[in-house]
Amino acid sequence: MASEVLLVKNERVIENQHNGADELTICPICYEVFKAPKYLPCLHTFCQSCLCTYIKSAVNSDACVLSTGFNCPVCWKFVPSPGSVNSPEDWASQLPGNHLIRTLMDKQSLPKSAPPTMVNDVTPTNNNNTENKSGEIKERRVSRKLPKQPGTEPTLELLCKEHKDKKLDLFCGDHEAPCCISCLTDHHKTCYSVLTLEEAAKGVAKKQTTLDLLKRLKDINQLVENILEDKKANINDLEKQKEWIEKEVEQLKEGITIHLDKLVSNLRDDISLLHKKQMEDLKSQLERCEKRHRVVTNCQKVFDACLKHASDVHMFIEINKLKSILNEQEDYLSINQSEFNRIDYEFEIFQGNLKDCLQSLGSVKVNTAPSVRTVEIKNAPIRSTTSVSLKNCIPHEMKTLSLKIGKNNTIVRGGIFLPDGRLLLADHTNSRLCLFDEQYDMEMEIQVPGNPWDLSLIEHKKAAFTIPNKGCSLILILNLENMKLEKEIRFPGKLYGLSYIDGYFVVTTDTEFTFYHRGKSSVIVLDQEGNIIRTLFQGKVVQHVRAVSKDRIYFTDWDSNTVHCITLDGEELFHFTHGDLYRPRGLTLDREGNVYVCGLWSNSVFQFSPEGEYLRTILDKRDGTLSPEAIGFDINSNRFFVSRNQSVIKIYRMKKK
Repeated sequence: MASEVLLVKNERVIENQHNGADELTICPICYEVFKAPKYLPCLHTFCQSCLCTYIKSAVNSDACVLSTGFNCPVCWKFVPSPGSVNSPEDWASQLPGNHLIRTLMDKQSLPKSAPPTMVNDVTPTNNNNTENKSGEIKERRVSRKLPKQPGTEPTLELLCKEHKDKKLDLFCGDHEAPCCISCLTDHHKTCYSVLTLEEAAKGVAKKQTTLDLLKRLKDINQLVENILEDKKANINDLEKQKEWIEKEVEQLKEGITIHLDKLVSNLRDDISLLHKKQMEDLKSQLERCEKRHRVVTNCQKVFDACLKHASDVHMFIEINKLKSILNEQEDYLSINQSEFNRIDYEFEIFQGNLKDCLQSLGSVKVNTAPSVRTVEIKNAPIRSTTSVSLKNCIPHEMKTLSLKIGKNNTIVRGGIFLPDGRLLLADHTNSRLCLFDEQYDMEMEIQVPGNPWDLSLIEHKKAAFTIPNKGCSLILILNLENMKLEKEIRFPGKLYGLSYIDGYFVVTTDTEFTFYHRGKSSVIVLDQEGNIIRTLFQGKVVQHVRAVSKDRIYFTDWDSNTVHCITLDGEELFHFTHGDLYRPRGLTLDREGNVYVCGLWSNSVFQFSPEGEYLRTILDKRDGTLSPEAIGFDINSNRFFVSRNQSVIKIYRMKKK
C-alpha cells in the first residue's frame, strides 16, 4: 500500500513540473505548441510560420513594412527591419531562435520517468534469494529503477549570430557579451577579461545579483499592476463624473429660455471635447501601461522558467537579456511620474442674472493629483533621477553611433529625444532624418527635401525641423505617430535654429549669407503660417536657439562667442561667455534648467546655470570631443547626445560623481 502511495505522489510531482512550462511553449498567435520558435527584440516568441503569416498581412496593409518594420503582435513594440530582407519568409527565417523554449519543448517531449518499482515478493531464483546456514531461503527485497534511456536528454547548442557555424563558448567581461572563438579574434583581441561561458555562468542561479534581479522584477510587476488598476478605476470615475455634470447641465436647462438652449449645446460640446481629450490621454496611458505589464509579465515568466528548467549557462544568457529590459521599465516608471496622476473634473455653475449677463453655463476644470495607489508603494526599487542634482553629476559614455554612408561623412546639426525615449537626428549632409530606438539601433530613415538643420518637439505628437534653402527656407512638420510629413511652411530667407513655444516658432535667420555666416542675422518669432510676429534680436551671426518659456529664450552668437538669454518681448536677462568658449554652436537645457553649449572650435561642451553662472566644462578634447556641432538633452532622464565631426554621435548619461 505504501509503495502505491509513493507511486501516485511521484506521478503528481512529474506532472506538475511539466505543466509549469506548458504556458511558455504555446504560441500566442496559433495557440499551439511552438513550431520553430523565433523571438523578437521584445523577447516575445512565436512560431516561424505564424510570424511569416503575420508579416505578410502587415505587408499587404503597407508595402513599406519590409523596409521599415512592424509591431509585435503582443506588446506592439516596433520591430525594425534588418534592411536586407526580400520577403516575409526571409525575414522570419533571419530572426533568432529561442533556445530556452526549445529546451522546454524537448523536456516536455520526454517520457515521464517511472518511479522506482518495489518488489517484495519472493522470486525462486538463486540470484534473487540467499540461503542461510540452516538451509532456509531468506526473502530478498529488490529495488529496480528504470534504466536511463540513451539520447533522451535535451541538448542545447548556442550558436553565434555573426559566425553561424561557431558555438558560443566564451564570455567577454569587458563587453559583457558571449562570443565564439572567431569573435574573440575579430573583436576582443585587446580585452582583458575573457572566460569560458561555463566559468562565467557558474553558480549564477544562487548569486545575490540574480536574487536581486528577481526581487526587482516582482516589485516592478506589482507596481505596474497597481498603476493599471488605478487607471481603470480612474476611467470609471470620470465616466460617472461626466454623467453627473451632464445631469447638472440638464437641470439648468429646464428653467431658462431658448437662448439658454444654445448655451447648453455649446457647453456640452466643450465638455465632450475636453472629456474626449482626457479619455484619449488616459486610454493612451493605460495602453502604454498594459504594454509595460505584458513585457514585465513575460520577463517574469521567462525568469521563472529559467529558475526551474534552464541550465546555468542558459540562465546567464537570459539574465543579460532581461537586464536591459528591466532598466528600461525602471527608467520609464521613475521618469514619467506625471502619467501616474489621477484626473478629476471640477464643475462650476454660473451664478448671476442669466438674462442680463449670461455668456456661458459654466466651465469644467481638470484636477491632477498623485495616485494613492502608486504612493503607497514605498519599497519598489525604482531608480530616481531627481534625487541628485545634475550639477553634481558627470557624463558617462553609453553608446557611439555612426551615420556615415560609404565614404561620405555626415554632419548632424540638430536632434531631439522623443517622449517615448527614441532619438531623432537631422543628418544635414544626406538630406534625411534618422530615428533610433531606445537601444540606439537605427529604426528608420526619413528622406526630406533638402538639408535639415534643427529640430523641435511640438506637443509630444509632432516635430518640426528647418531646411535653410537659398531662395526659400522650409519649416516641415513631422507626425510622430506615423512618421509622415504633414505640413510645409515657407519663409523667404535662410532659417537655421528652431524652437517651438505656445503656438509660435522662435527661429534664427540670415538675411545676407556669406562665408562663415558673416552676414546679418536675427532671432525672430513666426506664427504657424510663417508670418513674422516680432524680431527679438539682430546681430552678425546667430545660429541655434532654445525657448523654454516666455521668459527664457536662449540663443548662440557665433561672432561674439556668447550665449544670450532674452524674453519673448526681446528684453535681455543676461548673457554668458567664457574665455575657452570659441564659436558656440548647438545648445540644450536639462530638466533642472541648466544650459549646455557646444564650442565648435574650442572642442568642448560647457554647463552654466539658469542664472548665467559658469558651472564647469563637462567635455573637452581630453575626452575625445572634437568639433561638437549639436547637443540635445532628454528632459525625462539624464541622457544627452553630442554630435561630433566624422559622423560620430556620442550618447552620455549623467551619473553621480
